[in-house]
Amino acid sequence: MLNFGGQTRRRVVNLGTRNRSTSKKDILQRAEQERKLRAEDRKREEAVRAIQRSFRKRLDLKRFFNSPTYQNLNARQNLSQVIVFRSRLLDYGIPEARLSDILSSIKEYSQSFEGTVGNSALIDLLKHYQNDDLLSQTLQALNLDKQYFSINKFIEDGIIPFLINIKPNGLSSDNANVLCQLLYSQRTKNSDSWLINFLQTIEPDYNLFQCVVNYHLFPERFQTFTNGSNLLNNLCFIDYNIPHDTSKPFASMILEVLLNLNESEFQFMPYSEHIVDKTFIERILKFTTQKETTSSSYPPVKIVDIILKISKNTEVKNNILMILLAKQSFNTLLYEGLLKLDQGINNVKDMPAEYRITRELTRLYLQFATDADLLSQTHTSYLPLPLVKLLTHILKEITFNTLWNGRSNDTFSKKEPTVDPSLEIKDELSLLTQLYLRDSRGHFFSAEDKNFWCVTENSFIDVNLYPILIQYEELFQKEMNIGIISDIYEKRNDILNKLLKEKYHGIMSRPFRKLSILIKSPFFIPFNQRVDYFYFLIETDRHAMGYDNIMNWLTPDTFGETASMPIVGGRRSATISREHVLEDAMDAYNYGSDLKAKLSVTFVNEFGREEGIDGGGVTKEFLTSVIEEGFKNDSNLNFFTTNEMHELFPKATTTFESLKVIMFLGKIVGKCLYDHILVDLTFANFFLKTLLIGVDHLTIDDLRSFDSTLYDNLIQLLNMSDEELIALDLTFETMNMFYPDRIIELIPHGSEIKVNKQNVLQYVWKLSQYKLRSIAKPASYKFLEGLSSIIPQHWFGMFNTVDFQMLISGGHKPIDINDLKNNTEYGGFERNNPTIKYFWEVLEEFSDTEKREFLRFVTSVPQAPLKGFSALEPKFGIRNGGEDELDRLPTASTCVNLLKLPDYMNKALLRQKLLYAITSGARFDLS
Repeated sequence: MLNFGGQTRRRVVNLGTRNRSTSKKDILQRAEQERKLRAEDRKREEAVRAIQRSFRKRLDLKRFFNSPTYQNLNARQNLSQVIVFRSRLLDYGIPEARLSDILSSIKEYSQSFEGTVGNSALIDLLKHYQNDDLLSQTLQALNLDKQYFSINKFIEDGIIPFLINIKPNGLSSDNANVLCQLLYSQRTKNSDSWLINFLQTIEPDYNLFQCVVNYHLFPERFQTFTNGSNLLNNLCFIDYNIPHDTSKPFASMILEVLLNLNESEFQFMPYSEHIVDKTFIERILKFTTQKETTSSSYPPVKIVDIILKISKNTEVKNNILMILLAKQSFNTLLYEGLLKLDQGINNVKDMPAEYRITRELTRLYLQFATDADLLSQTHTSYLPLPLVKLLTHILKEITFNTLWNGRSNDTFSKKEPTVDPSLEIKDELSLLTQLYLRDSRGHFFSAEDKNFWCVTENSFIDVNLYPILIQYEELFQKEMNIGIISDIYEKRNDILNKLLKEKYHGIMSRPFRKLSILIKSPFFIPFNQRVDYFYFLIETDRHAMGYDNIMNWLTPDTFGETASMPIVGGRRSATISREHVLEDAMDAYNYGSDLKAKLSVTFVNEFGREEGIDGGGVTKEFLTSVIEEGFKNDSNLNFFTTNEMHELFPKATTTFESLKVIMFLGKIVGKCLYDHILVDLTFANFFLKTLLIGVDHLTIDDLRSFDSTLYDNLIQLLNMSDEELIALDLTFETMNMFYPDRIIELIPHGSEIKVNKQNVLQYVWKLSQYKLRSIAKPASYKFLEGLSSIIPQHWFGMFNTVDFQMLISGGHKPIDINDLKNNTEYGGFERNNPTIKYFWEVLEEFSDTEKREFLRFVTSVPQAPLKGFSALEPKFGIRNGGEDELDRLPTASTCVNLLKLPDYMNKALLRQKLLYAITSGARFDLS
């Protein structure tokens, strides 16, 4: 190619990289695609033609059915048209009047028409009606001969779709009567199951149900239904809205449906909720406890059990239980049923209805019953104590066997999650713990049998728990969160399952099972053994912290921020003024875990420094003095208050200074526990429960130990009638605990909601929760924060509130002088010395208060050791104070639990001198 310059220029053509050759496979694929496209085109064209033909046919038929020729057809021809076109007649626009004429003309002919096609055509027409105008004529045209008429097909394919279509207007009374006449004519004794299908499928319709009642269109037995929710709803609609003769066994129908319900699939509907109303429950109870029915196929206990099972709402269930509590005859049935219980049944799922109902009744009853109520057998609303005791025996057996024996395949696979046996008995564990707490206070069960709660089998008691306890503790400390654990139950279970997986490879050995019992239901293990475990954990911690080794204190790293505190002989030393014990103690020891170490205390009084070597007694006196000032004596401090039983709990406060002192007092109590020192403190039960398991587990019953007057008043509300409650004009509001001039609404818009019989339980619960939580947060939690800085929170899991009180104070059990006598060492005296003989006689004659004052004088603590005087360290000793100076008083060295007793040789003189010495208030500076 030449350009204008005369030079040749090449043309560049981009031919691409495509292969110009076409393979045979490509040709075949394109041909196949073209064939598919042509086939789809033919289908579309055929569909268009079919639509056109159908449309033309419809127009032709519509013109035909509206023509004068069609209106002159005879009965046979009209029936043929109905058989051929069926419900399509309605689509062709036949006027209702014309269809009415057709049905009238074929009435006599179709009633004798042989075969089923005529009935099928009429049923097809029926299910497409939008109102009931033509119902009567259609029903009259049916051939009811048994060989041509199927009542089941009529119900399923005709009546049920028809009733759905005409909803919500429903049937007229005349048409309802015609329909029920037809149904009644088809009813026989041998075959009435279709009535169940009818009643369980239709929707509530007043006129229809009125006729159902008039014709008594109910099956003989309700045992094969599939939709129990709708069936029960319809029966309840009839019972609630339709007048009926109560002498007829209508209630038995509802009971039979209840007995045959599929509980897992049942759903409450608007009218079936009627079965949980008080009037209905009482009516059913009255019906089922009649002599002629109690032994029939309608057992009252089983029926009530089913109602409780399907009542998912807790408030509704509690209302039903409240009704049952007042029925002594029903409680008798429960007791008789539990007595017949097979002792070999240990699986909760296999337990009978009597067990489940009694368990739920007891759970609710314990929320508001006082200890006196449990013991009383006179009031008709009280749950009989023998029934509660029988249930407790059963609960103990189920719980222990599940936790100790478990199942044969109780192993844990690394591929599968741990199966915790306690999950199956969660409700049993909770209720059994509540019963144990009640019995710990009132001794309802254990008064006659001291070992009622403990398992005394040697195969259980002798299992060595110490090695696995160390492993559990190491794992817990490894994953320990800083501060208070909100759900200590869940945390303990998590660590337990982790121990099972990592250390025991999923095998639930005997030691592991016993550890699980110690954590989940510790009352099966004797208290003394649990105290041993508690003290073992303390000694293990003391060793791990190095507090039993003086050399560990010589490293500056140990001191941290307390390095400025003087160290004397491996102890934390401090000088404490007798006038300001609490203030000086906070200045000296309110740092980290310093209180775990051994303390060296020097007291200063108005005369100056108190001389003496602290062998432990001065420290005990220091701790008890701090407790005495912080909890009791100084009214100017007011950090703690008492309930009507003089039990301590912190005041509701939010001030920083008050919370700081409360937290320190928690540390002091923890130090006393850490050093095995009993103190003269009695805490309110709700406060102890908050420390042990947290505020989320407090119940109405715990309000008693906070404000017994408020508790009694609230319990009275539960026993009032609706009229009495309305007259009180109560609303869901109360006074603010922190700001008395303000009002707190217990629920949203609570000031506008009146308290009545339906919501009184909710009111009592909400008010109790507000009162208890206001105390628990933040004051109780601050105390717990201080306490747990010395004693880890999860250690308390092996004790309940009564046990914990025993651990703190010894429980104020009587002083056993014989035990003290058998564990006494003598110096300068022989056991048969007259002075020693007189001494024990005088001590036996002392009152309980004087005995405690004596113990305080010689040990600085007014209670005996938890495990008896054999556990006192060092042993109690009596040393001869000489026989020359008989005017001298007995003296004591509490640091070594030693009494220095002059050899009086005279009982009256010994009594006089000893009483003066122990009541003089003298301390270490006296000796």
